[in-house]
Amino acid sequence: MTIKLDLKLLVIALVVMILVMFGLWRPWEKTKNRTIEVTGQAELTAEPDEFTFNATYQKTASERKTAIAAVSTLGNDVVAKLKELGVEEKKITTNVSTGVGYYEPGMPISEDTLRKDNSSLTAVFTLTAIVNDKTLAQKVTDYIATTPVQYTVTPQYGFSNKTRKELEAKARTLALTDGKKKALETADTLGVELGKVQKVSEVQWGGGIIPLEGKVGSADAVSSPIILPGEQEVSFSVTITYELR
Repeated sequence: MTIKLDLKLLVIALVVMILVMFGLWRPWEKTKNRTIEVTGQAELTAEPDEFTFNATYQKTASERKTAIAAVSTLGNDVVAKLKELGVEEKKITTNVSTGVGYYEPGMPISEDTLRKDNSSLTAVFTLTAIVNDKTLAQKVTDYIATTPVQYTVTPQYGFSNKTRKELEAKARTLALTDGKKKALETADTLGVELGKVQKVSEVQWGGGIIPLEGKVGSADAVSSPIILPGEQEVSFSVTITYELR
């Protein structure tokens, strides 16, 4: 008799537990996606603080070693002057290449861009110099304009790594603030409460920095172009998913 009573109570307890769990689960109700997704955006503009010069020089001779020696002398003199002006040596890179014929200025250096002339050989000296000061960049521009540079005189404009990180961090904060504002407005319109953030996806347009072509001005008082980098834009976008209560 005692054994039967215990089994009966145990079965009743199990049935009650199953019913309670079934009630809490409520499988007859459809699952609802209680989230909203918003996109926060921000745009900043700033004046570039990095100036990259790419200068090309060439010398042609009947012998390879003569052409290389001549263009190296010219290129080394340019490098020495740049260092004298204040350009750091660690921010200067150089390269010398050769080919039969005559190099077409402004074109990538390759056999296809050399006019074929087996009677001569052209040596090309290219240098890249990076400057992070606008005043010094103008001095470099003034000097390069006096040399027999083959193509570009003015620099390309951009941001230093430090400035880029600072601008992207600021743009990211503004984008997150914009996203939260939009989420609150949406929740208020729908008559619900905003819950915790479930996911944040960041999208940097153009890598965060969109490099633009710099402007070049001129004046009668100088013999070289005036550096006018203008402003460049930093855009940042984030997608935020919030839960709703």
